[in-house]
Amino acid sequence: MYAKYNPKEKEGSIEFMGVSKNDREAGIGSKLLEMAAADLLGNYGAETVKLCVDSKNKKALSIYKNLALELYVL
Repeated sequence: MYAKYNPKEKEGSIEFMGVSKNDREAGIGSKLLEMAAADLLGNYGAETVKLCVDSKNKKALSIYKNLALELYVL
């Protein structure tokens, strides 16, 4: 996972996240995403957190929807 904070915009972003094939379906991706967002929002003071996802990645989109994230698919 790679996440960064832009203090000028008060915005966090998650640039890359992946879970190995052998470890999928164990909730690891959801937990990583929750922890990264909590860190950016709580410890860095981000007002928003953005992430990019391929609109064809149905598994990732499902995780983001289950976490009640607001999605803007391009």
